[in-house]
Amino acid sequence: MATFRQRFVGATELPKTLTEFDVEQSFQLSTDDLDAIRKKFRTASRIAAAVQLTAIRATGRPLDRLNNVPRALLRYVCSALGAPETSIASLKTLYSRRSTLYEHQQWARLTCGFAEADDDALSRCAEALSRLAGTASSVDELFKQSEIWLFDRGYFLPGDRVLRDLARQAYLSIDESALNTVRIQVGEI
Repeated sequence: MATFRQRFVGATELPKTLTEFDVEQSFQLSTDDLDAIRKKFRTASRIAAAVQLTAIRATGRPLDRLNNVPRALLRYVCSALGAPETSIASLKTLYSRRSTLYEHQQWARLTCGFAEADDDALSRCAEALSRLAGTASSVDELFKQSEIWLFDRGYFLPGDRVLRDLARQAYLSIDESALNTVRIQVGEI
Protein backbone atom coordinates (compact mmCIF):
# COMPACT_ATOMS: atom_id res chain seq x y z
CA MET A 1 0.00 0.00 0.00
CA ALA A 2 1.28 3.46 -0.86
CA THR A 3 2.35 5.70 1.97
CA PHE A 4 1.42 9.34 2.41
CA ARG A 5 4.79 10.30 0.92
CA GLN A 6 4.03 8.26 -2.20
CA ARG A 7 0.51 9.48 -2.93
CA PHE A 8 1.51 11.41 -6.06
CA VAL A 9 3.83 8.72 -7.49
CA GLY A 10 2.83 7.89 -11.05
CA ALA A 11 0.38 10.78 -11.40
CA THR A 12 0.19 12.17 -14.92
CA GLU A 13 -1.57 15.30 -13.73
CA LEU A 14 -1.75 17.09 -10.44
CA PRO A 15 -5.09 17.68 -8.77
CA LYS A 16 -6.49 21.20 -9.09
CA THR A 17 -7.29 20.98 -5.41
CA LEU A 18 -3.64 20.55 -4.39
CA THR A 19 -3.38 22.13 -0.96
CA GLU A 20 -0.69 24.24 0.68
CA PHE A 21 -0.01 21.22 2.89
CA ASP A 22 0.49 18.98 -0.18
CA VAL A 23 2.92 21.52 -1.62
CA GLU A 24 4.79 21.75 1.67
CA GLN A 25 5.07 17.97 1.97
CA SER A 26 5.76 16.92 -1.63
CA PHE A 27 6.72 19.84 -3.86
CA GLN A 28 9.45 21.80 -2.10
CA LEU A 29 12.46 23.38 -3.75
CA SER A 30 15.77 23.46 -1.91
CA THR A 31 18.17 26.38 -1.94
CA ASP A 32 20.36 24.35 -4.32
CA ASP A 33 17.36 23.80 -6.61
CA LEU A 34 16.61 27.51 -6.69
CA ASP A 35 20.25 28.38 -7.40
CA ALA A 36 20.39 25.82 -10.22
CA ILE A 37 17.17 27.19 -11.75
CA ARG A 38 18.40 30.78 -11.58
CA LYS A 39 21.76 29.87 -13.16
CA LYS A 40 20.33 27.70 -15.93
CA PHE A 41 17.18 29.54 -17.06
CA ARG A 42 16.16 33.02 -18.05
CA THR A 43 13.63 34.74 -15.85
CA ALA A 44 10.72 33.89 -18.16
CA SER A 45 11.48 30.14 -18.05
CA ARG A 46 12.18 29.74 -14.35
CA ILE A 47 8.61 29.14 -13.24
CA ALA A 48 8.05 26.42 -15.85
CA ALA A 49 11.36 24.70 -15.01
CA ALA A 50 10.58 24.80 -11.29
CA VAL A 51 7.13 23.30 -11.86
CA GLN A 52 8.66 20.46 -13.91
CA LEU A 53 11.31 19.83 -11.25
CA THR A 54 8.82 19.63 -8.39
CA ALA A 55 6.41 17.50 -10.41
CA ILE A 56 9.03 14.96 -11.47
CA ARG A 57 10.41 14.75 -7.95
CA ALA A 58 6.92 14.03 -6.55
CA THR A 59 5.49 11.84 -9.31
CA GLY A 60 8.40 10.27 -11.19
CA ARG A 61 6.93 11.64 -14.41
CA PRO A 62 7.04 15.00 -16.21
CA LEU A 63 3.97 17.12 -16.66
CA ASP A 64 2.65 17.31 -20.18
CA ARG A 65 2.42 20.60 -22.01
CA LEU A 66 -1.36 20.75 -21.59
CA ASN A 67 -1.53 20.01 -17.86
CA ASN A 68 -3.04 22.53 -15.54
CA VAL A 69 -0.80 23.82 -12.77
CA PRO A 70 -2.55 23.82 -9.39
CA ARG A 71 -2.83 27.31 -7.95
CA ALA A 72 -1.14 26.35 -4.67
CA LEU A 73 1.92 24.99 -6.50
CA LEU A 74 2.13 27.99 -8.80
CA ARG A 75 1.87 30.37 -5.84
CA TYR A 76 4.64 28.49 -4.00
CA VAL A 77 6.99 28.39 -7.02
CA CYS A 78 6.53 32.10 -7.70
CA SER A 79 7.20 32.91 -4.06
CA ALA A 80 10.27 30.66 -3.86
CA LEU A 81 11.74 32.20 -7.01
CA GLY A 82 10.87 35.74 -5.94
CA ALA A 83 8.79 36.13 -9.09
CA PRO A 84 5.53 38.03 -9.26
CA GLU A 85 2.57 35.74 -8.68
CA THR A 86 0.95 34.69 -11.90
CA SER A 87 -2.44 33.20 -12.63
CA ILE A 88 -1.25 31.00 -15.50
CA ALA A 89 -3.72 28.14 -15.77
CA SER A 90 -1.73 25.60 -17.79
CA LEU A 91 1.75 24.68 -18.91
CA LYS A 92 0.63 25.35 -22.48
CA THR A 93 0.80 29.06 -21.72
CA LEU A 94 4.28 28.65 -20.19
CA TYR A 95 5.65 26.79 -23.20
CA SER A 96 5.32 28.46 -26.56
CA ARG A 97 7.88 25.99 -27.96
CA ARG A 98 7.63 22.24 -27.44
CA SER A 99 11.42 21.96 -27.54
CA THR A 100 11.63 24.16 -24.43
CA LEU A 101 9.25 21.79 -22.64
CA TYR A 102 11.46 18.82 -23.51
CA GLU A 103 14.58 20.70 -22.44
CA HIS A 104 13.00 21.49 -19.06
CA GLN A 105 11.80 17.91 -18.60
CA GLN A 106 15.26 16.51 -19.38
CA TRP A 107 16.96 19.02 -17.07
CA ALA A 108 14.49 18.26 -14.25
CA ARG A 109 14.94 14.50 -14.62
CA LEU A 110 18.71 14.82 -14.47
CA THR A 111 18.53 17.27 -11.57
CA CYS A 112 16.33 14.82 -9.64
CA GLY A 113 18.86 12.08 -10.31
CA PHE A 114 16.32 9.74 -11.88
CA ALA A 115 17.73 7.12 -14.24
CA GLU A 116 15.84 5.72 -17.21
CA ALA A 117 14.11 2.43 -16.40
CA ASP A 118 16.17 0.16 -18.64
CA ASP A 119 15.55 -3.53 -19.39
CA ASP A 120 17.47 -4.62 -16.28
CA ALA A 121 15.42 -2.37 -13.99
CA LEU A 122 12.17 -3.52 -15.59
CA SER A 123 13.23 -7.16 -15.22
CA ARG A 124 13.94 -6.67 -11.51
CA CYS A 125 10.61 -4.86 -11.15
CA ALA A 126 8.85 -7.79 -12.84
CA GLU A 127 10.49 -10.18 -10.36
CA ALA A 128 9.28 -8.04 -7.45
CA LEU A 129 5.77 -7.98 -8.91
CA SER A 130 5.81 -11.77 -9.26
CA ARG A 131 6.54 -12.03 -5.54
CA LEU A 132 3.75 -9.56 -4.72
CA ALA A 133 1.20 -11.08 -7.10
CA GLY A 134 0.14 -13.78 -4.64
CA THR A 135 -1.25 -11.18 -2.25
CA ALA A 136 -2.45 -8.63 -4.80
CA SER A 137 -6.16 -8.18 -5.31
CA SER A 138 -5.91 -6.84 -8.85
CA VAL A 139 -3.72 -5.87 -11.77
CA ASP A 140 -4.26 -2.24 -10.79
CA GLU A 141 -2.72 -2.89 -7.39
CA LEU A 142 0.34 -4.49 -9.01
CA PHE A 143 0.54 -1.59 -11.48
CA LYS A 144 0.70 0.90 -8.59
CA GLN A 145 3.31 -1.25 -6.87
CA SER A 146 5.44 -1.19 -10.03
CA GLU A 147 5.35 2.62 -10.04
CA ILE A 148 6.36 2.77 -6.39
CA TRP A 149 9.07 0.12 -6.81
CA LEU A 150 10.72 2.03 -9.66
CA PHE A 151 10.25 5.45 -8.02
CA ASP A 152 11.77 4.32 -4.72
CA ARG A 153 14.84 3.06 -6.58
CA GLY A 154 15.33 6.34 -8.44
CA TYR A 155 13.92 5.42 -11.84
CA PHE A 156 12.01 7.73 -14.11
CA LEU A 157 8.67 6.04 -14.69
CA PRO A 158 8.08 4.71 -18.20
CA GLY A 159 4.69 4.91 -19.89
CA ASP A 160 1.66 3.26 -18.34
CA ARG A 161 1.49 0.51 -20.96
CA VAL A 162 4.95 -0.84 -20.06
CA LEU A 163 4.11 -1.05 -16.36
CA ARG A 164 0.59 -2.34 -16.92
CA ASP A 165 2.02 -5.17 -19.08
CA LEU A 166 4.42 -6.11 -16.26
CA ALA A 167 1.54 -6.12 -13.78
CA ARG A 168 -0.65 -8.23 -16.08
CA GLN A 169 2.11 -10.79 -16.61
CA ALA A 170 2.73 -11.10 -12.87
CA TYR A 171 -0.99 -11.45 -12.13
CA LEU A 172 -1.42 -13.99 -14.94
CA SER A 173 1.41 -16.10 -13.54
CA ILE A 174 -0.56 -16.49 -10.28
CA ASP A 175 -3.64 -17.59 -12.24
CA GLU A 176 -1.57 -20.13 -14.18
CA SER A 177 0.02 -21.42 -10.99
CA ALA A 178 -3.41 -21.87 -9.38
CA LEU A 179 -4.69 -23.66 -12.49
CA ASN A 180 -1.69 -26.00 -12.47
CA THR A 181 -2.29 -26.78 -8.80
CA VAL A 182 -5.92 -27.64 -9.54
CA ARG A 183 -4.86 -29.84 -12.47
CA ILE A 184 -2.41 -31.70 -10.26
CA GLN A 185 -4.91 -32.17 -7.48
CA VAL A 186 -7.99 -32.95 -9.59
CA GLY A 187 -6.38 -34.21 -12.76
CA GLU A 188 -7.16 -33.36 -16.34
CA ILE A 189 -10.79 -33.70 -17.32
